Amino acid sequence: SETGDIKIKTPDGKPRWIRLRPKFIENQKDQNRIRPIEMSVMESVISFVRSPSSTEGTDGLQVHRNLMQKLGMQIEVLDVTKDTEEKAKLTILATRDGLTGLYNRRFMDEVLEKEFERSQHALLYSNQGQTHLPLSLIIFDIDHFKSYNDHYGHPAGDAVLQAVSQELLKHVRKGDYACRLGGEELVLILPEMESEKAYERAEEIRKIISELIITHDGTDLPQVTVSGGVTTHRKAITSAKQLLKAADNALYNAKEGGRNKIVVAWSEEDSKKKPDKEK
Repeated sequence: SETGDIKIKTPDGKPRWIRLRPKFIENQKDQNRIRPIEMSVMESVISFVRSPSSTEGTDGLQVHRNLMQKLGMQIEVLDVTKDTEEKAKLTILATRDGLTGLYNRRFMDEVLEKEFERSQHALLYSNQGQTHLPLSLIIFDIDHFKSYNDHYGHPAGDAVLQAVSQELLKHVRKGDYACRLGGEELVLILPEMESEKAYERAEEIRKIISELIITHDGTDLPQVTVSGGVTTHRKAITSAKQLLKAADNALYNAKEGGRNKIVVAWSEEDSKKKPDKEK
């Protein structure tokens, strides 16, 4: 069975992916013969082959050597670079939006559900000593995008979407998720971030986008602005869908309040549904 794929560098500096797999030696006379290249690879990924039975935290390489010899085994090294790269490409196609490079709606729903469950569990058991794990959400909407698209054309609209999306990607931490909800609505999922910090992040992005110079076909396009709605998981919110809805309602209030601004749903009252109108 496969023991895992590991990324290494060849002597020329190129990255390769290898797979270590136990292999029985049919000829017992060859029992102690472990090819130098295989042991070299094992040495380079020594952290991967730590002995799970070691209680002292020491490297288990020799333990593995002895065990393999007793069982008449060696490590087969397979170059799986091509397969790994192909899988990575398929993963990107399955999870990324083709135009913006952000995560797509399907992946966003999966991640939001997972992060909400993690935050909900911590919230429910916070009185038992478990650390609270806040979860914040920001929805951005490009202001007047429909009229902008109609007036300057869809290719120019695509250029705007791409430029705004790139700014979102520049302002995510490791563990954050920048997603395209649909159309001109973009989402940031921010695990372990409180409302105040999420508002500061949204306001920073809003200001940067308002100062962007976006060009298309060699021509500078008019100023682009965004509105944003921010919310953070709290006890009154019991599902990922409710969290998304609270942020969407805050976004609605931002657009009703004049656009090019950020509104935070600080309480349940702030998140109440407003009459449906065209954004």
